[in-house]
Amino acid sequence: MQRPNRVLVIDDEVKIRRVLVRLLSEEGYEAMEADTGEKGLALATEFRPDVALMDQNLPGMSGQEATERLVERVPGVKVIVITAFGAINLAVDAMRRGAYDYLTKPFDNDELLLRVGRAMEARRLAHEVETLREALGERYSFEGILGESEALRTVLHAARRAAQSDVPVLVEGESGTGKELLVRAIHHASRRSAGPFVAVNCAAVPDHLVESEFFGHEKGAFTDARNRQIGRFEQASGGTLFLDEISEMPVGLQAKLLRALEEGEVSRVGSSAPVRVDVRVIAATNLIAAEAVRSGALREDLYHRLAVVSLRIPPLRERREDIPLLARHFLAAFDREAGNPPRDFSEDALACLSAYDWPGNVRELRNAAQSAAIMAEGEVIRACDLPPHIGRVTQTTPPRAGTLAGAVEAVERKLIAEALAQEGGNRTRAAERLAITRKTLLAKIAQYGL
Repeated sequence: MQRPNRVLVIDDEVKIRRVLVRLLSEEGYEAMEADTGEKGLALATEFRPDVALMDQNLPGMSGQEATERLVERVPGVKVIVITAFGAINLAVDAMRRGAYDYLTKPFDNDELLLRVGRAMEARRLAHEVETLREALGERYSFEGILGESEALRTVLHAARRAAQSDVPVLVEGESGTGKELLVRAIHHASRRSAGPFVAVNCAAVPDHLVESEFFGHEKGAFTDARNRQIGRFEQASGGTLFLDEISEMPVGLQAKLLRALEEGEVSRVGSSAPVRVDVRVIAATNLIAAEAVRSGALREDLYHRLAVVSLRIPPLRERREDIPLLARHFLAAFDREAGNPPRDFSEDALACLSAYDWPGNVRELRNAAQSAAIMAEGEVIRACDLPPHIGRVTQTTPPRAGTLAGAVEAVERKLIAEALAQEGGNRTRAAERLAITRKTLLAKIAQYGL
């Protein structure tokens, strides 16, 4: 059951306190009272009010000081200061110290309830924003990017360092590797985290609307420009602008993008007046950026301007030890959403997942895990539950049945698959577990189609 909204009344006049407590209680608020700032602060520590009514003329600690300390002690509390008509300067000072609003004596009860209601709504909205920000922070934090491989740890370390500055960043990575997730983590770990995050897929913007999309336009700038439109740069001011698939942006517009980055201003289509913007740009491409420059898809001067920090997210096939962890994470998330009891993958299923090359990277792995979760009938996800092209990966070279060599191959193949699964696909550790060289293990993997 949700607790009622709480109001703390701090006033040295007993009649005023009692009237206010009764009035607030009749309106459904839970109200408590104190006759000094010191007592009010002590009470607030346990009572945790949403709103406080604070008289400014208190014995001992002043109302201004009590307001400042209360705001520090109870984050988010909305303080409405009450002062005499001739002492508005005290109320103004209290608002500088963190008060939300003020009332002058004598006040109307309806006016007081209206002010308390507004303060409660402001408190509620602030709490929702903070809750959303915390949820987004958890979802888009570096801790939310799963993986234990050295390749991933290296890029995450560099990304954390990049988040502490405001310089442009260029992220390279194949489709499905999680470029936007990394970019959002950089934004949420930066000093711009409270500002907007605006993402644009450069490949999805029609050519005839590209300039308007990024820089905006004035009313009447072209046939369909019926109203002024703010471009993505202005929308992202104070925050981060993420330009995905930057090499798909028309080369002519890349020159204007470069100018916007260097000068910190844009001009809307149909206007010659520049608009100042404060934007951190992070770009991404699924190509090798240097090759995109050589092919002419990406201007060399823009490339150098964007790649102040350059990050490359390794494809999944280069960090196979992360595959079991990711697969189990996706399976657990699916079962949780579907209301299923927790399940796990069998060793042969993990061996298949670890051996597959994942051209679609993490996105393909997530889809495969969800597909297997749907198809499986038992408590364990088996290789036969995986999509056929993945479930057959470790079965491409069957042993020669009925011969000693075939029996040896079957045992050897099983031991190697189990070692790979136990070591999360890490071939070096699997070789150490099997007491063979990594070169020998690689040869056996190729021999058995693992």
